[in-house]
Amino acid sequence: MKKLSQSAERWALRHRWVYRLSAAYYRPIIRREIALANITAHDHVLFIGGGFCPFSAILLRELTGATITVIDCDPTCVSAACGFVGKDISVQRCNGMDAPLLGYTVVHVAMQVSPMQDVFAAARARAAGGTRLLLRVPKKTVSRAYDPLTNQFLGCTTVAHNQFCSVHHTVLYIKED
Repeated sequence: MKKLSQSAERWALRHRWVYRLSAAYYRPIIRREIALANITAHDHVLFIGGGFCPFSAILLRELTGATITVIDCDPTCVSAACGFVGKDISVQRCNGMDAPLLGYTVVHVAMQVSPMQDVFAAARARAAGGTRLLLRVPKKTVSRAYDPLTNQFLGCTTVAHNQFCSVHHTVLYIKED
């Protein structure tokens, strides 16, 4: 699934119509996540796993005006994303396990991040109190293409997504003080 996503992102970088189509796919997901985590222009959001074309980060910036930082461990992805997002979004090379979390009010972990469970657990452990952490959970039909998750999210607030996307729901975890 990661290779398929990367291929689609490369096409989006080269063809504006592919970008618009992909953005249309992500826009309802992002709108639900904004409402779930109450994201506003006052937030500083860290996206872990931005890829070649960080659609979610771009749309979140457009829809909220929040300050956005995207990290990815792949230098090729970082280079491509830097050339695409412009100056309003910061893109940096960093491993999600080692991401500096101080100053971020929201941390968003992409479904393609690997090892997802470990990256999310590290973010939960190191985030400041009150930080909102978002994690997209794949639908069962595509879940084998992603890292497995345990039931550590029981009791967390979630938002379901429509039947036509690969994301089943997004989990919101708020770090306690």
